[in-house]
Amino acid sequence: MSVLQISKPQASIQLGKVVAKIYSFIHILDQQSFRAECINHIQKELSISGLHWFTSFGEESRVNNREGEIPPPLTFMDSPLEQTQPSYVNYCEKSNCRHAIYIDANKESGDLDGNLCPLKVLGPQLVQAHRLQLLYSALRYCRSLDFGFCIFDFLGKVSVSTDNLSGDFSYKEGFSCSENAILFGGELLGYRYLEILQIPEIFNSLSNKEKQITFFVAKAKTNKEIALALECSEKTIENQLTTIYRKLGIRSRAMLIHNLKLYK
Repeated sequence: MSVLQISKPQASIQLGKVVAKIYSFIHILDQQSFRAECINHIQKELSISGLHWFTSFGEESRVNNREGEIPPPLTFMDSPLEQTQPSYVNYCEKSNCRHAIYIDANKESGDLDGNLCPLKVLGPQLVQAHRLQLLYSALRYCRSLDFGFCIFDFLGKVSVSTDNLSGDFSYKEGFSCSENAILFGGELLGYRYLEILQIPEIFNSLSNKEKQITFFVAKAKTNKEIALALECSEKTIENQLTTIYRKLGIRSRAMLIHNLKLYK
């Protein structure tokens, strides 16, 4: 009598469910925690260990963008994986971020070859989810600001902006002024943001330096904090505030803030 032994078929990987779970982690504000959750989830679903996902910001991230290349180890990690070929490499132009996903061959990795194909499918999804996670974090920050804002990707396109902004705005680092707004541009989490204080026409009589001081006064900064931000003395700030009051026909800091709030 012969016995026919039938092995239990291996369950197919439901990549759609894996991807959906990855996107559910976008609300995690900390980048490292977000990546850790994604990696833990993928390792569990693909039954592998030794999976690593490294990211790098900056101009050096644009170099050697061909898929499959080994990026400079220090760009991605403190202790490089020796002679390990990344299974996926990508540069995301919108968030100015380079990604490399590795399987550490020195660790027990299950079906290494069999898992490379799903990883190549998941790679673009991880990059997209990472970009959205950065955008979500940047949006949370900008919503905490006192004024309107625009968030730009590194291609110069507006990703998110406050409703009811009058005028077209383009990104410029640091302070700048338009006819109806005082602008401050900075970089945050791979994105660029523009903080926008819209002002009445009478404020156009102020110099650019006086508008910068007005910007900080509207944010309820003290003279000491303004002097530190603009790298000048408190006495200079006091003198320039006096000039601002005279030009606008007001007599106090409170009236300045009140006028800005009325316009807003």
